[in-house]
Amino acid sequence: MFWEVFVGVELAGDVPYNPLNMASPTKQDDAGTAGPLGRRSTRLAIAIPIALSGKNSAGATFKENTRTITVNKHGAKISTAQPLTLGTALSIENRHLGTTARANVVWLGERKGPKDPIEIGVQLVEASNIWGIEFPPEDWQEAPPAQATLRAGVTTPEKPIAPPAVGQVPDLSAMLNSMKTPVTYSTFPPVTVWANTLQLADLDALFEDLAQKSTAEQAKEKISADLHLTPESFTRLMSIRIKDELNQKITDDEWQEVYSILVQAQKVNLFPTWRTEEDTQKVLLGPELFWISSSSPKEANWPPEPIPSPLLDPETVKMDELPEATVGRLARALWQVRRAELDDVTKSLKLTHKANGAMGFDA
Repeated sequence: MFWEVFVGVELAGDVPYNPLNMASPTKQDDAGTAGPLGRRSTRLAIAIPIALSGKNSAGATFKENTRTITVNKHGAKISTAQPLTLGTALSIENRHLGTTARANVVWLGERKGPKDPIEIGVQLVEASNIWGIEFPPEDWQEAPPAQATLRAGVTTPEKPIAPPAVGQVPDLSAMLNSMKTPVTYSTFPPVTVWANTLQLADLDALFEDLAQKSTAEQAKEKISADLHLTPESFTRLMSIRIKDELNQKITDDEWQEVYSILVQAQKVNLFPTWRTEEDTQKVLLGPELFWISSSSPKEANWPPEPIPSPLLDPETVKMDELPEATVGRLARALWQVRRAELDDVTKSLKLTHKANGAMGFDA
């Protein structure tokens, strides 16, 4: 089966977490030990001797002694001389403890030279303190166990992907199969996201093709055309499927990732329908509604002065501060009328003052 390809990531020996002897722990962004949603636990910079094994991008089996660069509860950054691809299954043996665990490649650094090692990021199939840190950071502690024990399908023809009810654990295989169920939108004919002939074994084979250099490009094209997914989202989906097939606990956050990935595939498949609907209803987002402003935005107080102060006071608002003429023609016309009225008042006052001479307005 496809998950047998995933040989496993190794545990390190019991290593005391001593801030005086290690680099300061950090949660700053670092693709080397972050999953698709970013790092979820504190990273420690520590070199743990490991034996890395698996198949490289040429399909050759290898076993290499190396060390970690950084580790956290969810994975590690590792230096290797092997050419690898995203999704590659690896086994990492903790050379101190002699234990192993599974992981796959989720990030690739750049090789500086043809003979230089490359840094890779691996994500553990089962997040845990596999590195043997004796006193791990607080956010490495195990999350409370899920209350749910029941597996149940959650799909309907109109809403194939939806979170389960409280107290239920989703059935991942059922959710994947539901992607072949027609989806109805408005009055348009139903659309099917994935072909009816697609089997779960086809997803497994496609995932293995993606991990091989010789078939990776063809696999990427099929993922986009047939599944409406990116290679990265497909890799993440299959990583969670591996855990499910191995009866390993899937966290609430991982279930949310599954929902998001599958809903995105449905949405992409609905794009042509949405465009047809917009054309039919003559929805045009053209220059009449959106355009580049001819002037830079002006800074002002927000919110504006409350009523009864008018919004269009020519004494406080300048013409170039009003909306463009296309949508602001009414405001501009009202501003001009008010400006003319104020100018007439000013002119009348000046004439009165001049006619009364020294008496001014007291005449």
